[in-house]
Amino acid sequence: MASIKAVLNNDKRYALALLVTLLGAVMFSAKGIFIKFAYQYQVDTVTLMTIRMAISVPVYLLIGFYSERFHQQRVNRQQLVAISVFGFLGYYLASYLDMHGLHYISVSLERVILYLYPTFVLLLSAVVLKQRVSRREITALMVAYLGIAFIFSEDMSGEMENGLLGGVLVALSALSFAIFMLGSDRQIKLVGSVRFTAYAMSAAGFSVFVHYMLSDRSGILQLDSQVYVWAGILAVLSTIIPTFFLSHGMKVLGAKKVSMLGVIGPVSTMFLAVIFLGERLTSIRITGIIVVILAVSFIVIFNKADKDKQ
Repeated sequence: MASIKAVLNNDKRYALALLVTLLGAVMFSAKGIFIKFAYQYQVDTVTLMTIRMAISVPVYLLIGFYSERFHQQRVNRQQLVAISVFGFLGYYLASYLDMHGLHYISVSLERVILYLYPTFVLLLSAVVLKQRVSRREITALMVAYLGIAFIFSEDMSGEMENGLLGGVLVALSALSFAIFMLGSDRQIKLVGSVRFTAYAMSAAGFSVFVHYMLSDRSGILQLDSQVYVWAGILAVLSTIIPTFFLSHGMKVLGAKKVSMLGVIGPVSTMFLAVIFLGERLTSIRITGIIVVILAVSFIVIFNKADKDKQ
């Protein structure tokens, strides 16, 4: 009887983790929608990021401070510096490049380009860590970039100015996030996912505040009220909640399943962009997204399988 209860409890725990992971992926991917809405009110990237982080950072600091109570060892100065560096790369620089790129390209294309970060992880592993790249991985890379070119060619055929600039900015964002993913793994194992996320996001927030002050901007309190509404939604629904949802998913489901469930991100964003932003849902766009998702999923699956054999 006890074993049956244990199985049922495990099933409920698994189902809950599955639900929050899917929801977290959708919420995180929806940030492009909220950013596009905010941009309609003539707010610049840095100001929008500043309002977003002004709402988010106090929450992350509070969670980080509270989580210290559940660990015997506190985060030391060396670890804090390392976490801050990775927070700068993964949550400030990547976010800034991504949000700035959204000035020039569609939300659907932005999300698909960002989804290429596992391919950048693979390339960096080969170049920096001198790890071997198999033929099947090279093939998957080529297929993934072909899918991006497919979608990008359609976006460029329209009247979108500086589409190439937007694509490059978002690609650099994916590269920055890939560096973050490669380097942060050790720190997450040392301090735990909750503390790492809380401190890394806090460091990113302070980077945004410094950027804002150095930009010598004014009038942050005189913006259209809708900017604050969308920034608040961006902070809560596409920053704070999904980061901890995905952390819980990593804890229960593991990295492989969370990576695979991330496939829902580009798909959900594509449909949300059609519904809320009026973006076109064409056969070329659908084909390109499917090609990219299959190629990246192939890389994620076989990378995990190769690691399990080692």
